[in-house]
Amino acid sequence: MSLLLCCIVMALHLATGLDAAPGVANTTEEEVEGVDSQSPCPAGWHQNEHRCFSFYPVWATWATAELYCSQHRGNLVSVHSPGQQVFVQDLVRRHTDQPVWMGGYDAAQVHWVNN
Repeated sequence: MSLLLCCIVMALHLATGLDAAPGVANTTEEEVEGVDSQSPCPAGWHQNEHRCFSFYPVWATWATAELYCSQHRGNLVSVHSPGQQVFVQDLVRRHTDQPVWMGGYDAAQVHWVNN
């Protein structure tokens, strides 16, 4: 069992007028509800690049953690750039020193759940 860190890709073009990065699926307008005018992320979430992250102090198995994130319109966190890796590491360190689930699976070759 580990804690979990969820991530959602927001429709930044709907919330801020920016276009989403190439290859990034846009989310529905429903997912932009709860967005304030200063951030495209829901309250309590943290923005990095075109993605929003939230730490949940919930002990769970990997499958339960992924289900929990999907119920919050996201997935377990995946890392897509060196800057994002630093951001995720810092976010985790600010919240816990315990293990945290990420969205990678398959021990032989990492596959991300949101790809």
